[in-house]
Amino acid sequence: MPASVMADDATIADVVGTLNKPLEYVRRVLERMWECKRQFGIALVRIGVTGEGRTPNYRVEHSRGHWE
Repeated sequence: MPASVMADDATIADVVGTLNKPLEYVRRVLERMWECKRQFGIALVRIGVTGEGRTPNYRVEHSRGHWE
């Protein structure tokens, strides 16, 4: 298992400088958040913190759990 490179509580703002395509990454995250918020009224994003922050995985969630 790789050692964590990012802090456990890292945010997109913390990693934006390391992203390969920061504008595209943030656009996709916000687009998915907006769809979730329209459906459920609330949306949160969790980003993966075990990589190097170039294109971290993320998951959009709402009060009932994971959303796809």
